[in-house]
Amino acid sequence: MKNILKNQIKEFCKSTELCARVEDIKFDIETLKNDVLEIVKTNDLISKDKQSSYKALGLQYRKEQDQYFDSVKTIRYIDENHKSIIETHPARLWNIWNDVGEKLKYVYKPIYELNIELYRTRLLLADGDYTSLKHIDYDWRYHVPIKTNKECFLEYENEKIHLPADGHAYIVNAGFMHSFCNGGSTPRYHYCGILSLSNRGDGLKPPQLYD
Repeated sequence: MKNILKNQIKEFCKSTELCARVEDIKFDIETLKNDVLEIVKTNDLISKDKQSSYKALGLQYRKEQDQYFDSVKTIRYIDENHKSIIETHPARLWNIWNDVGEKLKYVYKPIYELNIELYRTRLLLADGDYTSLKHIDYDWRYHVPIKTNKECFLEYENEKIHLPADGHAYIVNAGFMHSFCNGGSTPRYHYCGILSLSNRGDGLKPPQLYD
């Protein structure tokens, strides 16, 4: 995994590399973990993509009447046959922060200071013994692992990547076919948003989703 500085994020996202740790975006992991666990106590997460072991709480929304789950109920990805699945709205429409997202403002602040925006940001929970479907998102993701275990991986065709909950932010390339798994027995919590930077991916992105 490559190590970069935050002023190198835009350049890194012009590449086709898979992942980078941002050395100078780092949070106190115990403070972040406590903040998130407190949020989860008072805000129920709901199942995502019809997977009972994969849940989320939205931090941004586009519909005023559904501020917490508007970004969760959508199913928006490309399957292994490069077919667009259900949701056709561009990610940039999920750009309004709800009160939970604002409680964690310190997590997105370093990105906004770079004149980069985040869209469709969520708290993601994957229970133990869970593996996602293989899919392509055709964007760059801003990940901050909050709670994890050594059996959690992002899996690409020829590479497995473990993102430790070490307080660092990670830039993840979701423009190639991938899945993620939690092979451990404890939950995996991530803060995850879509960066407002174009992704070359495998070159087959459908414009109606990403324009």
